[in-house]
Amino acid sequence: MDAAARDASAGRIGLVCPSTDGRWLGGLYYLQHLVLAVAELPPHERINFVDVWWNEAPEHDPFSEIREHLGPRVVVGLPQRLVPRIARAVKRRVLGAPPGMSDLFEANGIGVLFPSLPCEEPGVPYVCWLADLQHRHLTQYYTPSQLEAIDATVIEESGKAALMMLSSHAAMQDLEKYFPRLVPKARVVFPVSVPTAEWFACDPAEVANRLGLPERFLMVSNQICAHKNHAVILEAVRRLHDEGTRVTVVCTGLRQDYRDLTFYSRLQARVDAMGLADQMLFVGALPRAEQLALMRRAVGVAQPSEFEGWGSAMSDAKVLGRPILASDLPVHREHRANVLAYLDPHDVDGWSREIRSLWLHGSLGPDLEGEARALESARQERLRVGRETVALFREAMG
Repeated sequence: MDAAARDASAGRIGLVCPSTDGRWLGGLYYLQHLVLAVAELPPHERINFVDVWWNEAPEHDPFSEIREHLGPRVVVGLPQRLVPRIARAVKRRVLGAPPGMSDLFEANGIGVLFPSLPCEEPGVPYVCWLADLQHRHLTQYYTPSQLEAIDATVIEESGKAALMMLSSHAAMQDLEKYFPRLVPKARVVFPVSVPTAEWFACDPAEVANRLGLPERFLMVSNQICAHKNHAVILEAVRRLHDEGTRVTVVCTGLRQDYRDLTFYSRLQARVDAMGLADQMLFVGALPRAEQLALMRRAVGVAQPSEFEGWGSAMSDAKVLGRPILASDLPVHREHRANVLAYLDPHDVDGWSREIRSLWLHGSLGPDLEGEARALESARQERLRVGRETVALFREAMG
């Protein structure tokens, strides 16, 4: 990179993808919405983002949806050939450079790394991301060794970081309770989904028809994990079925819980045993445009989770103006969304009652006027998120 290019890109935020295997879509969406929120700010308020990779970048592009806001990938690594390695060592010795890889990142205009580290001792400020402290609330889903390992990771990463980004005020309250000495480093950025053209690229009715779905359906859009609590929806659907109300629920999301690889198969077996395989439909992880098309089409969105760090599905439904039934979690209330009812995650009676009401009185989407109102009302929130994000990274750079 020549001097002019370095000057133009100085202080860029280096995004380090936290997951390249596609198993944590909610985390990836969180990062994307931060970048898109900053992109909506006036040009003089923005900061520049670029994705950073150590030694090589994967063939698959996890940031393809926001590539236009990142520019070309930056691959950083130690020189592989002997002469450049010697030259770098001599230069660093002459200049008295500190330990680490700061020269490699600074040569590419990287001022801060976020939300994880691409290598040991990068030598530039690091902002770590604490999505949540779920393991402290739902200990039943973790082994003792997993609980210890997560605590150790929180302490280790925060120790390396200049600042910590938290996904919600609920997460901040947990940090104050469980790791109070880390609070001075913590900053909350609670994002809102930022729609792109891809959100509206597919015709909702056509997608539903192609997937063989019935005309009317309720939607649950979460990875199939134990704490996402599909079980309460299943029990509510069975109760309604027994009472004579036939409700169809379409569940999108990866069919995998890393803590229990048999969870989905056991859940599906329960569905089959109840005779509800044509009412609880698990369609897997869909392309983003198709998933959002179904959300726009659905009578409503159910979010029954036992715990959330932020809740990407809740945020998506909010900006699309869809009616929502949600478990009564502090983080869900932070969204200030169009929630018809907040319910105890395990109250089958409550879920049955509210699902029945929504099913009988709700309307198929898309509701174009409702979408327009929701998108406009979210605009100020997007600007707020953009400014909070910029402020945090500028603080980290000092």
